[in-house]
Amino acid sequence: MSATDELVKLKQLLDDEILTQEEFDKQKEIVLKRMENDEEKSAVSPVNSITPNNYNGNGFVNADVRYRQEKSKIHTLGILSIVFGIISPIVAWIVGGIGMSKANQLLIEFPNRSEIENEKSLCKLGVILGIIMALAGAISGIMLAVALS
Repeated sequence: MSATDELVKLKQLLDDEILTQEEFDKQKEIVLKRMENDEEKSAVSPVNSITPNNYNGNGFVNADVRYRQEKSKIHTLGILSIVFGIISPIVAWIVGGIGMSKANQLLIEFPNRSEIENEKSLCKLGVILGIIMALAGAISGIMLAVALS
């Protein structure tokens, strides 16, 4: 129950004469102090709040740790997409696409983290390299076919 809900309920109990004014004031003060403490904690470190989105299967992790883990995964996917862009264009498209998708999801959850755009660009570069290498392979194949005919 939120603090606001508690205050509404206390007021209702006061209005219904179940609580005295003194009891109401005492309970209201307790709820307001708890609200102030909660606000101070969240003002100190809003990034470290624990939400259901931060459940990793083994327990809750704080948002900063989760952010760094996801950013690292996206960076790795970007590097892999560049490597595969040179070696195997199709794999580069798949890995780069996954990286860009993860980056978009992380941007939704952490909209003020612009460095994710850099990681997303790394994934895009891998996809672009994959396209260039696929085109180069196709052109080489065509040139070879023309030369052999």
